[in-house]
Amino acid sequence: MRNTNPELEPVVAVCGSEAAVYGPKEYNGIRPFLYRKHFPHHGAAKQFAHDFEEPAKSRPAVR
Repeated sequence: MRNTNPELEPVVAVCGSEAAVYGPKEYNGIRPFLYRKHFPHHGAAKQFAHDFEEPAKSRPAVR
């Protein structure tokens, strides 16, 4: 069972050929910026985001 609170998971934002990774929401409701990756094309950035977030769905739920 995966974590049912998406605010506790890191997320990836894709814009063009760039992907930005943000951490879990902090107490003030802001997601901290972690790092940015550049790719040769948009499809590669989308694949990175998919591969990054897919393992989070298989993690055990946080209670």
